[in-house]
Order: sequence, then C-alpha cells, then structure tokens
Amino acid sequence: MRVLRVHGDAPSSFRADARHERFTVLFDGILHDCESFAADSAALEPGLTDAARVACAYRCWVRRRSTAWPGASPSSFWDAAHDLLLVARDPVGLFPLYWTTSGRELLVSPSPTALVQAPGVSPAVHCAALVDYLCRRWPEVDETFLTGIHRVPPGHVLRVHHGEPRLARYWDPAPPDRVVDWIQDDELGRFDDLFTRAVERCVGTGPAGVYLSSGLDSVSVAAVAVDLSRRGETATPCALSLLFSETEIDETHLQQEIAVALGTSSIRPSLRGCSYTSTCHGPCGLG
Repeated sequence: MRVLRVHGDAPSSFRADARHERFTVLFDGILHDCESFAADSAALEPGLTDAARVACAYRCWVRRRSTAWPGASPSSFWDAAHDLLLVARDPVGLFPLYWTTSGRELLVSPSPTALVQAPGVSPAVHCAALVDYLCRRWPEVDETFLTGIHRVPPGHVLRVHHGEPRLARYWDPAPPDRVVDWIQDDELGRFDDLFTRAVERCVGTGPAGVYLSSGLDSVSVAAVAVDLSRRGETATPCALSLLFSETEIDETHLQQEIAVALGTSSIRPSLRGCSYTSTCHGPCGLG
C-alpha cells in the first residue's frame, strides 16, 4: 500500500477534486472542449467543476474500456475498486509533472524542486543523465538531473497497481507499428474550424503572444489570433520574435512587416545573438 501526497508551491497543487462512489479525481490545469472530452451527458450539467467533468470522462472510460484516455492536463485518478492509481500528464507536455517515492509515500508535483525538498528524497545529481544532456542525447525520457526524481513524459500515465508504479504511454501521434494517416478526406472540410478552436484554446485564457517567423505556420496562427481579437473574444496578441545576429538568417524586417499588416502589437525581441534555439530542461530536469 502507498500513500499519495501532492507537493507544490501552493497549499494545494491540484486545484479541484471530485469524489464518486468508488473513485476520486484530482485535476489541475485547463479543460478544453469539455463537451467532446467528457462524452457523457452528466458532464454537461451546469455548476460542475472541471475535476467533476474529468471524473465523468473517467467513468465512461472504465465502462466502455475505451482507448481514448481522459488525460487532459495533470490528472490523478484513485480507483479503490481496482486498487489502481493513475497520474496522467497531458498529451503534448504543456504541464510539467514529476514523481518520486519516500518510504510508503508516492509523491507527485509539477516541480522537481518541491519533491527534492520533501523528507526522505535524495538530492543526489544524476551524473549519467547530465552527461547525456550535454551530449544532446535523451535516451530515457523519464529521467531528470536528480537520481530520485522521475518525469512523467508527455502522453504518459503513471500507473500504480497494488503499490507498484510503472509508466505507460496512452497517446502517440506517430506509432511505430503502423503507417500514420494524418488526415482523412472527409476531415479536410473541418480544418478551418479545428484550427480556429486550437488557437482559441491558447489565447482564450488571457493576453497572448505569438512567436513569428516569416513562415506560413506562425503567420497563420497569428492571423487567427488577431481575427478572434477583432471579434471581441480575446485581447489583441503581441508579436514576439527570436532575433539573430547573423545577417543571412535575420528575418526581423519581415516579421515587423507581418506584425504591422496583421495589426498585432509591435515585435518584442526575446533573444538576441543566438544562431539556434533548443529546448532546455533546466538544472532540475524541467520540461
């Protein structure tokens, strides 16, 4: 048997919980498209918390044995009937999630710093992981720079069954065992609506910034964000840019022209003098 303890900067890292007759749900993050996510009319009842809607989704998932895992944002599910604890991270890793053990306790947190400060958790540096990082190798996606702290990778769930934790992948956009058919012909007609909805998710929670290159992808995102602001649904986005010192790869003038043409706030440089960008995992394995 293990005891789950949630650690974080705030008194309660998981902002809401929901309790049913046989399971408990802890949820932290933003729940998008709850109508399609929950797949249960009960989840549409007014006044329900996001945690309660996620609980409805879990109940449907268990009943239907569905492969569509209800794992939006960090969510924890304690299913007493099956002696099963599930701690899920969102599919693309927008929200960090880490775990460790200390005696009989299973500790989870969005911050590895919070975990390493817990009693009984080793602060020893994971030298092999640090060397791999410096050599730009990431052989173990659940490793961090601390030996006692483990990452829940994006699209994964930590399953604790009869007290034994293990990671399992629930979402893979490019599964290795089959050919990926990214889009069906009948789905092409829905692209504009789905694209707008995806951008709306990102800009609907407050003032937003869009990183601009001079390419089609970022310009399209910015154009939709500006269109949403003109409808009065969101604030006008700010245009952001990575500026390079090498003249041959500097697109500042194009980015400025795009920002002016779209009517966004002016370009705000966020970095200068770099010839490349990369994802940084930070001193404690963040990311």
